[in-house]
Amino acid sequence: MPKHITREQKEEIVKYYKTKPMTQDEVAQKFKISLPSVIKILKEYKVKIYNKAQLFSPNLNEHYFDIIDTEEKAYFLGLIITDGCVHNTKGRQPLVALTLQESDKYILERFKNAICSNKTVTNDGRGCVNINILSRTMVNSLKKYGIDERKSLHTIFPKNIPQELYPHLIRGILDGDGSVSFYARRGRKCHVKAVRFCQGNEQFLKDLIDCLYDNCGANKINTYQEKENLWSIAYRKDDSMMKIIQFLYKDATIYLTRKKHLCDLICNEIIKYGNTEITIESKESMVL
Repeated sequence: MPKHITREQKEEIVKYYKTKPMTQDEVAQKFKISLPSVIKILKEYKVKIYNKAQLFSPNLNEHYFDIIDTEEKAYFLGLIITDGCVHNTKGRQPLVALTLQESDKYILERFKNAICSNKTVTNDGRGCVNINILSRTMVNSLKKYGIDERKSLHTIFPKNIPQELYPHLIRGILDGDGSVSFYARRGRKCHVKAVRFCQGNEQFLKDLIDCLYDNCGANKINTYQEKENLWSIAYRKDDSMMKIIQFLYKDATIYLTRKKHLCDLICNEIIKYGNTEITIESKESMVL
């Protein structure tokens, strides 16, 4: 192409660039002009430059968390609140990261498919799998729900999602930093059972307690400080556990199967024996 680039040639370059995400260097090679020329032309026509998220994951739905309006979105929001993080500091690429146990890889694969990412779920070699999503837009969307860098000490319980999606949000929170206990203890005639949540911010748990009380009638309980910057709550009464489990898993289609299995064991034992003391025949003992 000659040094002088005509208006028609400039418009052709702009039209080509807009066809799909590509680097400016690719355009320069395609039209056999210098990179500075491409940059100047795109700037002249006020063309928005593709970001790294668009270049490396062209089909990525960066606006996935703009509005929480489905079961999956609410669940993944809860999971990111507890087991995820975001990076948005100057000099670093904005990204959303999510890490789970290796056995829970199927959940990250589902997340990857939900947001149409082509990123690979990777193994860290220490029994965990993770996925990192480069996206300033997604990072900014998550801010609306209190997710930001160094969130552990000031995480807020999201109150700006539809009430009917609270079961899925809280199920994601449980699958992240919560635990379900079902185990035998010497001297007891029934299994020890509990549904537990923990957080670095006590107010988050207080809001969670209120939400469970208002939406499923679980008893209000006290928070407990396990150590500095770590608070927890544990539901141990049969009535509250049953209400919470039924609330969280009714018509649910996404969850950690290992935790749901324990929840099923808890419900089955409560239904079978009620509040009566029983002799344990099952040796199944788990905390997940």
